[in-house]
Amino acid sequence: MMTKEDMIERIDIVADAQRDRIAVNPVKLFEYQAAYEAALNFRAGNYLGDPPIEVSCWAQAKKWTANQAADDIIQEAELYQYAVRMIRAIRLTGKYAVKDASTIEEAEVIFNSVIGQLKSIGG
Repeated sequence: MMTKEDMIERIDIVADAQRDRIAVNPVKLFEYQAAYEAALNFRAGNYLGDPPIEVSCWAQAKKWTANQAADDIIQEAELYQYAVRMIRAIRLTGKYAVKDASTIEEAEVIFNSVIGQLKSIGG
């Protein structure tokens, strides 16, 4: 049987693994952030004028309009951001719920739920 401390440590390990599974290397992260910001700015300008290179290359690659490419870039980036925020929220609330559980049995129920939630992210 795991202790509460073991469960808390395991929650961190699973959360790290999920982040690692969906994370990209720092250079790609910079690239994706730049594309996201360019797409946001293009959309904020009502898709008028020449699209930024980050948008136009995606449109060309996918054979889409610049509007479609910008919207796709934004949607994908926001899904990724949501997944990272959810991992954090589940990890933090789960760890403290395990810590504050009245019994080890209650902690195990919480732990199993938290692990299930973490593993479902980005699936």
